[in-house]
Formats: sequence, C-alpha cells, structure tokens
Amino acid sequence: MVPEYERMNQRMYRRLFGAIPILVLAAGFIVDSAQAGVLDRIVRKAGRVADDVPLGKIDDAVDAVDSARVGRKILDEAGALDSASRLKVARKILREALEGADSTLMKHVDQLDGPLLEASVAVAKGSRQVAKSVPDLATRGRFLREGGVDTLTTLGRYEELAADAVRFDAAARAKKLLPVPGRTSVELQDFGRFFAKEGDRAKRFWDGSVRPHWKLWLGGTALAAVMAAPDDYLDDIGNMTKEGIDKVGGALASAISKAAEGAANAVTVVLKAPVRGVASGFWSNLLGDAWGLATLALLAAVVVVTCFRSPIRHRLLSRFTECSRTPKKPHQGLEP
Repeated sequence: MVPEYERMNQRMYRRLFGAIPILVLAAGFIVDSAQAGVLDRIVRKAGRVADDVPLGKIDDAVDAVDSARVGRKILDEAGALDSASRLKVARKILREALEGADSTLMKHVDQLDGPLLEASVAVAKGSRQVAKSVPDLATRGRFLREGGVDTLTTLGRYEELAADAVRFDAAARAKKLLPVPGRTSVELQDFGRFFAKEGDRAKRFWDGSVRPHWKLWLGGTALAAVMAAPDDYLDDIGNMTKEGIDKVGGALASAISKAAEGAANAVTVVLKAPVRGVASGFWSNLLGDAWGLATLALLAAVVVVTCFRSPIRHRLLSRFTECSRTPKKPHQGLEP
C-alpha cells in the first residue's frame, strides 16, 4: 500500500509536468507581445507620429516572413554578410532611424535578434522615409496606416520610391487611377503589395515605364492592370513586352515604344563611340588647348628631324647634286 505522502508527491509532480507546456506557451506569448509592442514603437518613432495615432495592424510584421526577407536584402546590400556584421549593421540602421528615441526603447532594440530584427530594419527605414516625404502629421499617420507593412518595407529597401508612393497615393485618392474590373478602387496598399511581390522586377518597370510617363498612366486602368497581373505585361526583368505595350494602347503605348527604341539606339551609339572617338576626338583634343598644340608642334618637329636624318633624304640630296653637276651640252644651232 502506497503511503499517503507518496501519493501527494505523485499528484504534485503530475501537475507540475502538466503545467510546464502551459507556462512555456504563456512565456512565448508574453515575449511575442512585448516584441510586437517594440515594433509598434519603432514604427511610430521612426515615422514621427504620436502614440495615440492609430496604425492598424503594423504589428503583423512580427510574423511576416516577407518583411524579414526584405530586411535581409537591405543588410546584404549594406555589405553585412556574416552574423556578427549583420547584427552590428542592423542595430546601426535602427539607431539612425530612431534618432532621439528614449533609452527604454533603445534597450529593447538592442535586444532584438533574428527575423524580428530584420523585419524591424525594413519597417524602420520605410517609416523614416515616410517622415521625410510627408510633412503633415495627420497625413503621415494616415499614410503609415493605409500603406501597411508592405509599403513600409518597400520604402525601406527602395528609398527613392518615397516620392512615387506619395504621388501614387494622391492620384489614387483623387480617383485618377482607375481600378481593374472587379475592384472598387486603387489604394496605397496596392503600391506596397506590388513591390513586395515583384521586388526588383517591379522597380525596373517603375523606373523605366511609369515614372517617365506618369501623366499618361493617369485616367485609365492600365497601371492597375499591370500591377494586378504583371506577367501579362512584363518580361522577367521588368521591361514591358511588345504584347504588354499593345494592351495598354494609346499615347502611353507610343511613348513607351519610342523610349524603348531610343534606349536601343543609345546602346548602338555607345558601342560605336570608341571608334568615332578615335577619328574625331583625337584631333579635337589636340587642337582644343595649349597642351594639344604643343604636342602637335612636337610631333611636327620629330617628323622634320626624322626626315632630315633619314636615308631617303640623303638619296634625294645626292640625286639632286648629281643632276646639278652634270655639264650642259652646247646649243647646236645653224652657223651663220
């Protein structure tokens, strides 16, 4: 018969072992909640908005694999290729984005690691670009909220797109960008999602086809269509295909086609430039300044001296001398 105290010990051990998984889950939940809170504070501080401004579901970036992936690319492009340098560079980027943050936040930031640190780098850089590009506080808060994590990570990696995002947002809100059939409107989130999904391909398309012809994209559904189904319009690296250009049609298609032809002609000119440079640049450089003229004079002097000392000169002189020494025959005319 098992003594009563042993039965009590067994029940205690069973309860203890049963509580361990619950305690682990609870601890994980507490840590994740704290980390999510840190991320929210990072976005607010980097974006220069107050704590009472609603930002929606920014904290979802804690579990967003894509956000961490963008952060890793940012660190790769910064030259941080090993774990030690990645940690150092990531924290340096965060400190710069969070300039003026309180010591409590910076203490939490210095404790971040892994995917959460990488995601924080992306959204912090993006939020900082929003703060620089949107002066109005109320508009900035709305921009952060409506743009979402995808827009922030996009601007974190491609900082030069901040002005484009602001312009896209203004056009979308003014109904100058029309949605594709089945959608009710074009929103700022569409901008972020497009770049989050397509990456460098979207960047090349935007740089080459959208920004130079921005006004031609307004007033129609073409831009929304490309962003919704890029494979129907773009090649693998982001250039518009002939079929894609034909689909957008109108003045926009003509402008993009001419730009593509101009780029092709520019490549041809660049390839021919060295040959033309040898033909024309040589003389223009020689005659263009004092040093060139001095060089030309030196070359002329070398030619003269070379000719003066040349065997050909001696042959010519000797031939001329022989001819001059030959006596002339007397004129044989009729005697008177």
